[in-house]
Amino acid sequence: MTELLSKKDCRDQQKARLKALAEEHPDVKVAQEERLYRKLFSSAGWRSADTVALTKSLPFEVNTDSLIQQAWLEKKTVLVARVAEAGRLDFVQVSEKTNWSKPNRMGLVEPLDGKVMPVAAINLMIVPALAFDCDSGQRLGFGGGYYDRVLKDFTGKSAALCLAEQARCDWIKDDFDQVVQEIIN
Repeated sequence: MTELLSKKDCRDQQKARLKALAEEHPDVKVAQEERLYRKLFSSAGWRSADTVALTKSLPFEVNTDSLIQQAWLEKKTVLVARVAEAGRLDFVQVSEKTNWSKPNRMGLVEPLDGKVMPVAAINLMIVPALAFDCDSGQRLGFGGGYYDRVLKDFTGKSAALCLAEQARCDWIKDDFDQVVQEIIN
């Protein structure tokens, strides 16, 4: 049996693995992203969603700018996560005219303006993570618990895009960790 890693150790490994992919093999990363986009855009969850929520990606994550552009092309409402007080996320409606922040302490670029929408308005939430257990739907986030708190009571569809380098199941899971309904890999 494989020894389970602490979340911290697994996060450290995953950040190094994903940064190496983005920096040393960008063509491989782009090819994987394009395959994941095709799968997502043909999924029932994407096709039926009027409102899509996501996070602006970090350079080593699956690039979400393409998702935003495709959603706008399909006349979907796009909400981007923004860190708010008390460890929660706001989901802000964005457009081509949105003003964006400089990267925050976590490296995220967030909308500076736009209407904050209720989580109940979201049909499809694209959930970020460093790693995914594709069998159980578990995800290893960045350690703040933001998406676990949102997903706990979320009634819409949740999905995640999983690069080959993100598929693993060897970290210690906690009771408060929330699963993603569909992991696209």
